Amino acid sequence: MIKITEIRKEGQQIILTIHAVVPANHPKFKRQEYKVARTLTDFERLFLYLRSTHMHILIPTPPSINATELPIIKYSARKFLSRLIHHEVLSMNDGVIAFFESEFLILHSPQSAPGISEKSTRNKIMSILPADIKDPDEHFDHYKIETGRSEHILNDWMKKAEDIGRMEISTANTTDDCSLQFAALNESHKDATLVFQKAHICFTKMAETYYLHSRYISSIFCELASLQIRNAQTMNACLNYRGELLKSYDYACKRTQRKLGDMNSLKQNRTIKQNKVDLAIEEVNRAKQLEDNSRDLFKNISDRLRTEYQLFQKYRDQDVTEQVLSYSKKQLLLQQNVLLCLEQALEGLYFDK
Repeated sequence: MIKITEIRKEGQQIILTIHAVVPANHPKFKRQEYKVARTLTDFERLFLYLRSTHMHILIPTPPSINATELPIIKYSARKFLSRLIHHEVLSMNDGVIAFFESEFLILHSPQSAPGISEKSTRNKIMSILPADIKDPDEHFDHYKIETGRSEHILNDWMKKAEDIGRMEISTANTTDDCSLQFAALNESHKDATLVFQKAHICFTKMAETYYLHSRYISSIFCELASLQIRNAQTMNACLNYRGELLKSYDYACKRTQRKLGDMNSLKQNRTIKQNKVDLAIEEVNRAKQLEDNSRDLFKNISDRLRTEYQLFQKYRDQDVTEQVLSYSKKQLLLQQNVLLCLEQALEGLYFDK
């Protein structure tokens, strides 16, 4: 259970007080309950640390380091931490433990991704790998297409929300102008003072309602959409990482075949000394070991990513449903408030039939 009990500003920093109850009998956490204060920078550092150490896992999206809307910060911080401590792999990470149990000073460089011992060597290999290799599991092609579609739809969603926000501001400005016009008419038409007074008050309140709603659309709803976009981008990065491992495995297989070919050529050449043949056999064995390691890593990462993709779908559907329902409720509240303004304006007025 995660609760954000307080959010406060200190200078340029936003600080969150977090009350966390972790699962009972967790093998890594020393206690079951924690109360800590963390900044948005701390959340971002933890996210980046986890992305560097678990490139094959969907890291939940933290609150934006530039976020200003407190409801969004609270919502996204709670989701981020709750999903971390309930994740079977991430909850075991030293960075996650340190986030709750210490001053959270990750001073050392993050370890390389699992199975990759020398980053420079890997980058060198990656630079000479073929661009297109047929994926042995067609499901992952589907995952990439669906993740790309999700990101595209979410980007469209945010653009439409921005358009709606601008329309609401325009409506608020127009309503405010009408309020000023009614105020002017009230001064020049003393015989209809009550009507124009009520109209002026009505349109002033309506303008305030539209301004508040435009702020919700432009700031909060768009920020919610951006969180979902970042989540889709993280999932896509995980799938791309698997694609790199597939290329590495393909390269290792071809390297083994080349070494076998070289060894067989040496064996057939009677003029070649035995020590050279022995060296070639050693190279074949090393190539086979690299191929086995690459295959095992690729298989393990693929198995894990199937679970992570299911989580991505689950979290996406949950979060989008929550956000659409929240938007619908806000839209309904807007219309109710506008209707209330009109009812109050008409109250006490009588018109000839």
